[in-house]
Amino acid sequence: MKNKVISLFILSAVFVFPLLIQAQNIDNPLGEDTIIDLIRNIINFIFRLSLPIGALMIVIAGYYFMTSNGDPEKIKKGKDTIIWTLVGILVIFLSLAIIDGLKNAIGIQ
Repeated sequence: MKNKVISLFILSAVFVFPLLIQAQNIDNPLGEDTIIDLIRNIINFIFRLSLPIGALMIVIAGYYFMTSNGDPEKIKKGKDTIIWTLVGILVIFLSLAIIDGLKNAIGIQ
């Protein structure tokens, strides 16, 4: 009996409640009309976020150099941080170039 009541409530919630609220129009919370525009905005957001993070990582690597006091481990840590930060920034720029190239090849504006 209890399962029938729960099932009836769920069915009424699925089929009756939309009729009661008369299926109100909901504004698009993302603000984009197409999936292409949404993907473009996500890529631009990631790009804008990654550049300051890359600059911060280079500053942190400089801090490692300044506080190393000649310790080879800390100097290596600073060099590795700079190298991998530059590799990461290069990958981000190359990914943008690849995406633009693919969009031009497919014909997407």
